[in-house]
Amino acid sequence: MQKTVSKFIIITLSIIVAGTVAILGLELRKQHTERERLERLVDSAYARSFSTLSSSVFEMNSSLQKMLYSQSGAALSSLCTDVFAASSTAHSALSELPFSDSALDNTSAFLVRTGNYSFSMLKKLTGGKLLSDEERSTLSALSQAAAILSQNLNDMQSAVESGEIALSELSAADAKRGEASTLGADIMLLENEFPEIPTLIYDGPFSQHIKSDDPALLRGRYELSEDECKIRAAKFCETNSQSLVLSYETSGDIPCYCFTDERGSLNVSVTKRGGEVLSFLKTKEHGENRLSRDEAVDKAKDFLSSRLGLSLRDSYWTVYENSILINFAPVQDGYICYPDLIKVSVALDDGSVIAYDAAGFVSCHAERRLLDTIFPENDAAAKVSKELKILSHELAIIPSAGKYELFCHEFKCENATGDHYIVYINAETGEEEKILILLENENGILTI
Repeated sequence: MQKTVSKFIIITLSIIVAGTVAILGLELRKQHTERERLERLVDSAYARSFSTLSSSVFEMNSSLQKMLYSQSGAALSSLCTDVFAASSTAHSALSELPFSDSALDNTSAFLVRTGNYSFSMLKKLTGGKLLSDEERSTLSALSQAAAILSQNLNDMQSAVESGEIALSELSAADAKRGEASTLGADIMLLENEFPEIPTLIYDGPFSQHIKSDDPALLRGRYELSEDECKIRAAKFCETNSQSLVLSYETSGDIPCYCFTDERGSLNVSVTKRGGEVLSFLKTKEHGENRLSRDEAVDKAKDFLSSRLGLSLRDSYWTVYENSILINFAPVQDGYICYPDLIKVSVALDDGSVIAYDAAGFVSCHAERRLLDTIFPENDAAAKVSKELKILSHELAIIPSAGKYELFCHEFKCENATGDHYIVYINAETGEEEKILILLENENGILTI
């Protein structure tokens, strides 16, 4: 009897063990399948961004080369617009890859500065002036740098398309370890070997000497430890700090700790000084778009309010298939502070925030000393062209040349054919400072 019971127990335990092993096997297979699905999703998202980056840099390079030989003011103006558009698209695509701007300082800065330099040339040409020999020399240097960048990106693109490199390997941690087979290593090599370009001084918020300044939001702040920054990153992104690991560190103007989660679906950068979240990017599977633009803006406002506690104004926006990118600026005593720009991307299926970029906010945000007296609104409105109908008025702070900011009246206007413009009149001197053209369609609002 005892032997029979023992045999029964052994058989029962064997069945339990076999069942447990089978269940574990199924769970491991399920996890493996899920991991493969996420990797394919990441590859698809990164592939689109990298392809856009490569093609946009190629277009930028082509337009820069044409500018060297064009003798027509009208043609040069058109090419300046092309360079500005291509550089903006390239920079946006670069920001969607899992590297913060501070990790790719040279590449990111080159795209931004080249676009804004071409825009400054456009304003000069529109004023009836021609390019000087010095400016053509600068364009030549920019063209040479763009050609090198374009060729290197094209080589990487070929490696990706041939399957030699997987986009899921786009990891700065791999690059740091020196694994030459990864795209991360290749792109970091590109960054380190980036050619010298001239210092660009122009009327815009991204000139080189402005960027080298001490970030305004971090002045007087202490440096935090890696663990302290990880906790801040987790709280900001509403995740468990235990799930985050250090991916890499950056130096440059805004040194950061950069963390990723175990699945590689979240990448977040936190400033070492002050512990401010500089940027983050989440990868997710998108469902059917359900949110309207206004609903997405409200989701972004709620997100920013809970984390920054500031009065923010949404301005320009762009829809990208399953998400919407919205620009926000803080408001101080009625002035919209455009240099302190914050960019937020919201998924249109569930309203989750999937990307955040506070580079402008960290670099420029501070309490401003406002003007004691301002040029009257009615007098400023009289400075606007009679061919434009004023639709609305705001007070705004906009970036200018050098290290200065301008306090302005902002007038949104409409011409006879229904096109919209924004006219900035200096709130101190009453002089016209800038006119922007609004490009509006169902996919967003941009300015040139």
